[in-house]
Amino acid sequence: MADTIKILCNQCNELRSDQPDAAITGATLAPYLSAAGGGAVRALAMKFADFPASAAGKAITGARFGLYSALFYTNSSGLFLGFDINHVEREDKPPWTSETGAWNNLYAEVTRIGGIPNASIGVPAWKTLDLDLNDFKEWFPLVQSRDFMSYLHVYPTPTRPLSASDIAYTQVRTNLYSGFEPYLEFDLENPELAMYVKSLPVFVDATEIATFEWRAEDFEGRYVIGGISFTGATFSWGVDSDDENTIAVPAPHNFLAVPAGTFPEGKEIKYKISVTTAASSAEFTGTFSTSDTLPRSAPDYPRRNYVAINEPITFMWSHRNDSGTAPSKSELRYSTDGSTFEFLASVLGSDLSITIGANTLPSGNLWWHVRTFSKTGDPGPWSDAVPFVGRGAPAVPAIVAISNEPRPTVNWQAVGQVSYRLTVTKDDAVIYDTGEIAGEDHAHMVQDYLALGTYTVAVAVKNTDQLWSEWATQTITLDYPAVIPPTISAQSIKNGALIIVETSPMDAQYLYLLRDGVPIALIDKGTMQYIDYAWNGSALYVVRAVTSADLFADSEAVLCETKIDCAQIAPADAPEDMLMMAMYPAGQPAFSRRKTYEASKQRYAGREHPVITYSGFADEEYTPSFSFDTTGDMRKLNAMADVRGTILYRDCMGNRYYGAITGITETQEVYDNQDGCSRHDFSLTISRVSHVEKIEYLEPMP
Repeated sequence: MADTIKILCNQCNELRSDQPDAAITGATLAPYLSAAGGGAVRALAMKFADFPASAAGKAITGARFGLYSALFYTNSSGLFLGFDINHVEREDKPPWTSETGAWNNLYAEVTRIGGIPNASIGVPAWKTLDLDLNDFKEWFPLVQSRDFMSYLHVYPTPTRPLSASDIAYTQVRTNLYSGFEPYLEFDLENPELAMYVKSLPVFVDATEIATFEWRAEDFEGRYVIGGISFTGATFSWGVDSDDENTIAVPAPHNFLAVPAGTFPEGKEIKYKISVTTAASSAEFTGTFSTSDTLPRSAPDYPRRNYVAINEPITFMWSHRNDSGTAPSKSELRYSTDGSTFEFLASVLGSDLSITIGANTLPSGNLWWHVRTFSKTGDPGPWSDAVPFVGRGAPAVPAIVAISNEPRPTVNWQAVGQVSYRLTVTKDDAVIYDTGEIAGEDHAHMVQDYLALGTYTVAVAVKNTDQLWSEWATQTITLDYPAVIPPTISAQSIKNGALIIVETSPMDAQYLYLLRDGVPIALIDKGTMQYIDYAWNGSALYVVRAVTSADLFADSEAVLCETKIDCAQIAPADAPEDMLMMAMYPAGQPAFSRRKTYEASKQRYAGREHPVITYSGFADEEYTPSFSFDTTGDMRKLNAMADVRGTILYRDCMGNRYYGAITGITETQEVYDNQDGCSRHDFSLTISRVSHVEKIEYLEPMP
């Protein structure tokens, strides 16, 4: 059942701009009333008593405001003036301009409740107004806290035209008489409670303290005097039902911290919160899990952009979980093809970013994805991979091993390699250089034989951006088993040099001939000798004996000079098949050479002459002239040219080069009619070509 209580006004003052909190008497009221029956707005300040203790915890279901019309009257004739109440409001300040008060905003629009009382009756009337609870709701805490003051804006309306004496004696009553106080009247009943749990838990970490907090409101949203205070509460929970375990909640009965280890791990938990108030009771039931839900993640940065791989890169990602928990771990992987992924980084804890070191990733097109782990350590799925592009020089490769062999194998590690270059240095001189070798091989066997001693090996790699890394270097000392060296002799023969192997190690598998340090031939172990028809002048010859274990020993170097009788030409792959070219009767014919350097010209405004840029390439052309006195020799020359192969040219002036015959100019004349003999005078056009005399070492046979 509803109860009704009335709260009386215990203070009522008239307020005006020039006399705050003062009564108005006599002519001071004249500016506010007129003979026409109009009037200026007046304000009454009211303060009400507190709610009685019996109203605490009750919901307000209705509210009314009452005012006795005798608050405005005249002493001269006893005529009571009617009035209108336009509205009731709370102001930040009183309706004057000084800073004498501070008031909270509150506006409550009300209807016209005034009127002109019956003059013949002469009895003032009570005027009441039902208040809108939604508009008036904000007043209630002020009333309860004894801090309720409102301004009634009143429009006095006289029942007849006023005389000067009427105005002089008209006043506003500011004293309250018992039984005639303005009042507020409220209808009350017990609230119907609605429970609300703050931050409803989906997941509870059983290894940590679990906190629960709740409140209650009137189910219909009505104002409850003094708020809802709990007189008691319990928290019960269980796996199969919500009443297997019960915990009494201490005052103020709206918060509970459950100790770590109370709930079992990996279970669905049912729970119930029961509360009581002085007038009502309520329950809230729910469920949570001590097994966290699986999270989802997404890469945030880098994402479809360029990054400098030579600098530290910060990776950032997002984590989402229905339970709202932070990740316990994150893992990142990257790929160079978008399908095969490699480990990149692992992050323990809730951080959603990590900075990796410079040169960790290769250059080129890259992809990365991430997965996060739940609070209980269960991994979520891998995110979709997002692309980005790494730019920059590759990291310095790491040399991991060099074998102790005459032809050592070098192993290294590198990221983003598309080609490499390897050098071997001894005493600050480069004795072996691979040049650029395309490919992703991370191992190289030195193709030359290195003698016992100390060397420096250097490796650099190039990436897809066509940028080279810095050199990685490592010093090695070769100390492998020694081999007995061979002994040799050399002698100059016509147009060549004869090298003879005098003695050789018993276990020698191969015998290589080196001219000035370059292997040019494999010596037949049956004949144990080799004739070099490809040189012109002096050279140092060495024979290198190589065993089946790929160990080697070099003979002592011998000096031998090759002397050329006359100009000669031979196929590069058969220098012993020489074609001798006779001289003119006057001696060696003319020998001309023309060399041109490949270059480009750039012309600029204001400059008469161009700027030349050289490419590093050159063309070299020779035009020697000779005579044959037999048609057979001329036929041999033409046949050699028709092969369109590389030839070797040598002459007694020290010229020696490999080239290609690109032209023959011939003049033929008969010099002995009786025998039919003819002479062939000709000039050759020979373009010099690059030719590699060095042979590759063979792999040893077991």
